[in-house]
Amino acid sequence: RITKMTTRAKEIRELGNTGFLELDANGNVGIGNTDPNLPLTVTSNGGANAIAIRARTNDDYGFIQFYDHAGTALRGQIYNHNGAMAISTNTTGTARLYIDTSGNVGIGETSPLGKLHVKTGDSGATADASADEFVIEGSGNTGMSILSGASNTGSIYFGDSGTNWDGYIAYSQNDRKMTLGTAAGGGSVN
Repeated sequence: RITKMTTRAKEIRELGNTGFLELDANGNVGIGNTDPNLPLTVTSNGGANAIAIRARTNDDYGFIQFYDHAGTALRGQIYNHNGAMAISTNTTGTARLYIDTSGNVGIGETSPLGKLHVKTGDSGATADASADEFVIEGSGNTGMSILSGASNTGSIYFGDSGTNWDGYIAYSQNDRKMTLGTAAGGGSVN
């Protein structure tokens, strides 16, 4: 088969399509590349649409799938469904990272409630529109961690176009103090 493929690639080049298809002695395939250095190298001289993955006609899904060494067990996939993108790291196809058609990103969530929605369980709640850029959701205790060095400070800043730290919440690991600050540090409570 390799001989036939090599012969066909040679024939394609001889017809004037230099670099359209190449199979080197190591088994590397080049499409639009005469010197492939990986198992598959795709190069677009025009710079657009170097790789096209077509959706299946019956359900409008496009897939890139990853299998184990034997090529028998699905280990993960990247797929597109009606313009939304998902990455799955399991065999069931459950999305671990999801980007909807509006550009909202869900981690553990396929219907993100904000620009970034991190979900470990369903709370039954929805995000308020005035605070939906970053949503953290869980069905039990839920939170986020700000981890800093042993003698440094972890902070949340509140700013506007005039001052990028007009209000803040800061915790000093060094003196074990929490500070609520206002007016760019002009007023604070420890």
